[in-house]
Amino acid sequence: MEITEFGNYWIEDGILYFVYAKGTTLNLDLANKIVGELTKFLNGKIYPSVVDINGVISADKSARDFIAKESKILFSRVAFISTNTLSNIICNFFLTVNKPTIPMKLFRDKQKGLEYLSNQ
Repeated sequence: MEITEFGNYWIEDGILYFVYAKGTTLNLDLANKIVGELTKFLNGKIYPSVVDINGVISADKSARDFIAKESKILFSRVAFISTNTLSNIICNFFLTVNKPTIPMKLFRDKQKGLEYLSNQ
C-alpha cells in the first residue's frame, strides 16, 4: 500500500483501490500530482478501479476536467464509492457535467461497485 498526503492506493485482485484523504480539496495541481504518482505506480498498465471519495470536500473545474480527460491512461473503468452527501453531489456533478471518457459510476456500497467492475 502506498500512503500519501492525498490518499492511499494499492492493487488487490487485479483492481486498483484509491482512498482519498479526509478533507481533500481537489485542484489542478493536486490532480496532476495524483495522476503522476499513479502513472508511476501502475507502470503503464490500466486497471479497473474502486475510488473511495468520502474524503473529498471540493473539486474545482480544472481538476474535474483534467481527471475526466486523463483517467483513460490509468483506469479501464471506475466505481466511485461514497456514503456522504457532499461527496455524492461532487461526484454526480462530475459524471454529468465533465463527461469522463471511460465508464464510471457512483455507488454507496463497495460490494455493488465491485460487482459493477466485474460485469463490465
